[in-house]
Amino acid sequence: MDNDDTCNANISNWNIIFDKYMELDQKCESLLGKLTEIKNNFHKLLGNQKEDDVNFYKTLIENSHYYMSSCVKVRKLKFVKDLNFICKQMEASKQIDSITKPNFQAIIHDYKKVSDDIQEAKKRALQNDLIVVCGSVFLVGEVDQKLI
Repeated sequence: MDNDDTCNANISNWNIIFDKYMELDQKCESLLGKLTEIKNNFHKLLGNQKEDDVNFYKTLIENSHYYMSSCVKVRKLKFVKDLNFICKQMEASKQIDSITKPNFQAIIHDYKKVSDDIQEAKKRALQNDLIVVCGSVFLVGEVDQKLI
């Protein structure tokens, strides 16, 4: 498999994984919404229960809601941090603040551009040429050491 095929296979796999993430995120948000609804309508749903039973169930629901909402929030923050790490590898100034399909596609676009640029450099390079991939470098020219 050549590098272009590898790049496209990576992008395809990442899109599948990202779509699955978005699907699971939507399910989590839906479940969290249902848990919030139960929490907000707790007394209507229980009917005539003993006070200690009401307190027990209320505590379970409130703790479950807190735990689930905290976990979802932390996971999203970690994913944003991981995506920003990847972004900075390709473009130091790029940063995302939320997990959206357009943000993810921008990362994929940058990855494809870097991959294409490296492939173009390899095609143009002669046998003993050195390909350097780096950030902001300004090369003016070679200077004779005697002149410095």
